[in-house]
Amino acid sequence: MADDDTALILTIANGQTEISPARSRCGHTALILASMEGHTETVQALLAKGAEKEAKNNDGWTALMMACYKGRLNVMKALLLAGANKDTKEPEHGFTALALGIHVSNYYVAKALLDAGASTEVADKWGNTPLIRASQLHARNVNIMVIQKLLDAGANKYAKNKAGKTARDVAEEHYNLDIVRILSDK
Repeated sequence: MADDDTALILTIANGQTEISPARSRCGHTALILASMEGHTETVQALLAKGAEKEAKNNDGWTALMMACYKGRLNVMKALLLAGANKDTKEPEHGFTALALGIHVSNYYVAKALLDAGASTEVADKWGNTPLIRASQLHARNVNIMVIQKLLDAGANKYAKNKAGKTARDVAEEHYNLDIVRILSDK
């Protein structure tokens, strides 16, 4: 972490839960930092004190996005329970928390978000839905489970990205033959 995060890190490390308007040079709030570091109790305390759960850092990432990307499942669940928006997009690529969870091949993050009602159809700037994104990644067993969960949650396997490709097309291009079979069977 950068030196500019010191005040926020000390606040979190000391168990202080007063909400400070201070932000790091990266725009991290105390809630975003606690989420990123996996401090569930601090996240819960900050939320109870009224921390802004939709605050974004300089890259446009929320605490939920950071928790999903870092695989902080308990933090993610606390944020979802507090009503964090599951479908907010970060501005650079248009990724949602679900897209970030899929990007790091975390089935449990994807499952929790889908169980909480995250959309299966919110597309990134390339038009890739979560199903299309999962079809291009190579963490085979994890992505097969994610794809199955997405399909069970109602993901449209016929949706096309901006290049006119479906999830099955993308899986074929990346030689993900097990995924091709799954998308062909359903």
